[in-house]
Amino acid sequence: MIRKAAISALFCLGIAFCDSLPTVTVAPGKLLCIRLDKNSKMKVGAGVSGSLAETVYVRDQIAIAVGTRFIGHVAEIYDGPKSAHIKSMMDGDFTPPHEALVQFDYVVASDGRWLPIKTKPAAGIPNEAEVDYTEGGESLSTEPKPDHQIKQQVEDTLVHKLPYHGQHVAKGDDFHAEVVAPFDVISQGTATPSKDGLLTLQLLTPLDTKIALQNQPVQAVVAAPFYGPDATLLFPEGTKVSGRITDATSAGMLQHAGHIRIHMDSAQLTDGQVIPLNGEVAGIESSRTDHMKVTQEGELSTSRSKIAMVPPLAKSAGAAYGAEDPEAVKTGFSRATRGLSGFGVIGSGLAQAGPSTATGFAAYGAAKSIYWTFIGPGKDVVLPVGTRVRLRLERSLESN
Repeated sequence: MIRKAAISALFCLGIAFCDSLPTVTVAPGKLLCIRLDKNSKMKVGAGVSGSLAETVYVRDQIAIAVGTRFIGHVAEIYDGPKSAHIKSMMDGDFTPPHEALVQFDYVVASDGRWLPIKTKPAAGIPNEAEVDYTEGGESLSTEPKPDHQIKQQVEDTLVHKLPYHGQHVAKGDDFHAEVVAPFDVISQGTATPSKDGLLTLQLLTPLDTKIALQNQPVQAVVAAPFYGPDATLLFPEGTKVSGRITDATSAGMLQHAGHIRIHMDSAQLTDGQVIPLNGEVAGIESSRTDHMKVTQEGELSTSRSKIAMVPPLAKSAGAAYGAEDPEAVKTGFSRATRGLSGFGVIGSGLAQAGPSTATGFAAYGAAKSIYWTFIGPGKDVVLPVGTRVRLRLERSLESN
């Protein structure tokens, strides 16, 4: 009897505690960043599942915690960039590249129930990296890839050597889902001040250095509550922030990367009050393949990994060695590897015709690698709607 009474008292205490927490409404337009936890078919209607990668706040309350699971499906398949298709065909891969838009239909409650949620697909950042920060003028690198991502990358590289192959929506890819209909959740507590003192924004204006113009307006929204030094809430989640592009340069040949710099100069509170800002970008989230960096002055650009310079040098050495000594490609395996580097599986088969053919494919592969690594166009900075930007405020806001 005593044990039952104790359990009953604890149960009532739990209900009372839940009732004491406020209910908050996640409004339409809110962007959810969800990271897929397994591969899915590149097919409309294919099921997907993932976990929330960024905490969702409502003003100063935690509405949905990181790790909350979502269930959805592939809503649309569309063709990838033509430039990517051309490049893949030059490698002997004739499969047209496709990309997916994902819609999430359910959120999984702590008790395992699937609760319906209305969202629509929004542009995301595939294989998103952690936010980069800058200190002392040097960009800090992103954290190392997990083992499963390295394994997946190796498998994808081998599969793309085939002339035709299947495609999938990859585990680890991040997708943004825009909330369409409001829904209520029980607050999971009040947000705490950020230790780094940076203001977290989500872009409402897509940015692309290929088309960006100087003085072009930039709109964003506060994604996480921002507190002053005395723990006073200065900017609740949802505060609109405005700025402009102060400098933009598109990518050019010889691997000249695109550059962009933005300055955020005002914030509008929900009561209509406009507060002046002096904010420079201190961090950014981006695809790991872009190797995005941020300078101390707030300039965003893409950079090349030093490891990327190894393959063209190795391929050039292999091609030169084969041309100098035909005996180096006398075995079927050596001819196959040289043909594979030049034109995928097709090249691997054709290279069996003889050492000179194999050496020709090796030279072709080396030339392509040198062009794309040292001579060809660099990467533009492309930041879709929903990209998280970390802002460093250059002046105190205590007086406001």
